[in-house]
Amino acid sequence: LNGMWKFHFSKNPDQRIKEFYKKDYDSESWDVIHVPGHWQLQGYDYPQYTNVRYPWEETEFIRPPYAPTKYNPVGQYIRTFTIPENWKDMPVYISFQGVESAFFVWINGDFVGYSEDSFTPAEFDITPYLVEGENKIAVEVYRWSDASWLEDQDFWRFSGIFRDVYLYATPPVHIQDYFVQTDFDHKYQDAQIIVKAKITNYQNAFDGEIIFQAQLFDKNGEPVFSEPLCQKKSLTEEGVDFQLNGFVPKPMKWSAECPNLYT
Repeated sequence: LNGMWKFHFSKNPDQRIKEFYKKDYDSESWDVIHVPGHWQLQGYDYPQYTNVRYPWEETEFIRPPYAPTKYNPVGQYIRTFTIPENWKDMPVYISFQGVESAFFVWINGDFVGYSEDSFTPAEFDITPYLVEGENKIAVEVYRWSDASWLEDQDFWRFSGIFRDVYLYATPPVHIQDYFVQTDFDHKYQDAQIIVKAKITNYQNAFDGEIIFQAQLFDKNGEPVFSEPLCQKKSLTEEGVDFQLNGFVPKPMKWSAECPNLYT
């Protein structure tokens, strides 16, 4: 969803357009802004550098966890999108890779969620809110929030949707997350490879057993194990976790002296 979005800027929450997220709201007269991007670098508000002090004006005395109210800019974003036909009957998610510092999300007038953690991605399941054809997304971003009290460090302060925004779809049963760990023995010679994975069963789409497999390949693309590591479990409504363990004798070791070992 990177590109040009409709944009409205307010100096504080009281001046924001409160019903901008509704499906029938007309934003034709709004400005446009590029996403990803900080609004301070596109003609709104001002960038600010601070180190040991908090960024809001001293004239507005506040205590944690409250955010400023007299001057706390709010950016409101709107755009439309259409879901590809081959995503039908698949769960659809939206991912915000970085928003400073807090934001609300609506799809087609329905509230989807809230997030604050400027430099950590936030994702939302938007499947229940989608319609065929054109969909409307509305995002309301606050320059400062209660989370801003945790950002008392040496850096430039900016605001807005400053990293990528994208949609993605998955099969109802899929690998939601995985982690690979390599543990060497006390001689730093042989190793165990541990693969942990979480399988999601979206809205209990599947009832039965599933098989999870993993294989390790060497630098020539040849399998290390004669047979893939394998485990079978019954899939529950909440999903299921897997852990596979494999022995790897004398693996090649990465080092700072040979960072391009496999190229």
